[in-house]
Amino acid sequence: MTFIEDDVFSGKNDVSFLEKDEQRFDYKSIFDSISDGLIIINQDGRIETLNTFVVSLFGYTQEELTGSRITLLIPGLLKKQPISYPTKVEILGYKKNKSPVPLKISIHEIKKNDEDYYSVLIRDISDQKFSEEQLQIATAAFETNEAIFVTDKTGKIIKTNTAFTKISGYTLDEIKRKTPRILKSGIQGKTFYKKLWGQLVNTGLWEGEIRNKKKNGEIYQQIARITAVKNSEGVTTHYVSIFSDATEITHQKKYLAKKTAEENALNSLLHLSLESSDMKDFLQKSLNKILSSVPWLKRS
Repeated sequence: MTFIEDDVFSGKNDVSFLEKDEQRFDYKSIFDSISDGLIIINQDGRIETLNTFVVSLFGYTQEELTGSRITLLIPGLLKKQPISYPTKVEILGYKKNKSPVPLKISIHEIKKNDEDYYSVLIRDISDQKFSEEQLQIATAAFETNEAIFVTDKTGKIIKTNTAFTKISGYTLDEIKRKTPRILKSGIQGKTFYKKLWGQLVNTGLWEGEIRNKKKNGEIYQQIARITAVKNSEGVTTHYVSIFSDATEITHQKKYLAKKTAEENALNSLLHLSLESSDMKDFLQKSLNKILSSVPWLKRS
């Protein structure tokens, strides 16, 4: 006889086979061989028997659980009445230490000596929920103001975010399976890229500035970071590139430098005005200060 775990959760089997084979098999050993929790409850919801997985999962002893209501472990399980069988549900259970554990429950109705019993299969889905949460976090983190594109180990682009399209002008459909060469401006030579890839292969990381080209042909400055993603064996499987358009930053730096120079010139004039001198001397010194502090005025 083969007991298939996934068949139980799909509703193909239940534990009613135990009635027929109880004489030939040690059903407790069968219970304990199942890689999920298995509990048999009566019509009152009280636990008749359980396997060792339930003990290890919830932290109670077998003696503490036998005869107790299943709501001790899963308080919300029997709140919805009536229940149609078989039924499957995801629900929170609670360990002896009161910590919650997400569960996938499958309940089947079985009969023994004309009495109704219920098999409750319990699967701990903590790892599944954790993976789902991590995926949600990764998805949220992917949609930032910085452009991101991901390539496979051969350098072919497989994923981009919204900011990438906004900055570069390319949609994912336009550049999917293409290499980042499509972004090259031609300004950096082979030596630059040889050094870039050499550092990336040796250290798994490259950071710096690079001039690339948008879809519309505009050349722009990027502040970029490329990271090699490795598997558990240390083999590179993907590359992740994160970059921002430095053009606006450059403009802001130039603007701030200009404003600072103008403020310095005004401060110098203020100091001169406080010094005792005749008007001609004052005007000459003022002009010299302005031209030295704000050099672009010389071209006017």
